[in-house]
Amino acid sequence: MATRRYYSAIAVDNTIGSAISNTATTVTLNTSPVGYPSTFPFILALDYNSASEELVQVTNVSGTTLTITRGFNGTTGQAHAVGAVVRHVITAQDLTDATAHYGTSLTAGAHGVTGALATFLGTPSSANLAAVITDETGTGPITFS
Repeated sequence: MATRRYYSAIAVDNTIGSAISNTATTVTLNTSPVGYPSTFPFILALDYNSASEELVQVTNVSGTTLTITRGFNGTTGQAHAVGAVVRHVITAQDLTDATAHYGTSLTAGAHGVTGALATFLGTPSSANLAAVITDETGTGPITFS
């Protein structure tokens, strides 16, 4: 199952305030983040739109310090200099996860649907509907107590 990531339509670009190595697990921004998601994780591009661009997953924010997981979505950990552009982004992984979800049938457990209900939704029939109904009383038309 894909990990849910969070997004913002109002995130403001920032810059790196202190240089980081290719293995650092935190990055300090030049100014406090504005408009970033308040729920984690979300994705940032460090050195946005450059040959050194790296996608990182942000797992915590404390002031201007962000805790990150390096090399998201197949990118590689890079050293990043002071002033490198930081942008909140949507990634290829986001689109891949969404497309995979669209193709998931209800019988495969999308949205937690399992058991008799999944069977009925995958193959609607009166017998499969009867298996879903658990509090029916009597015979003939479905009657609930």
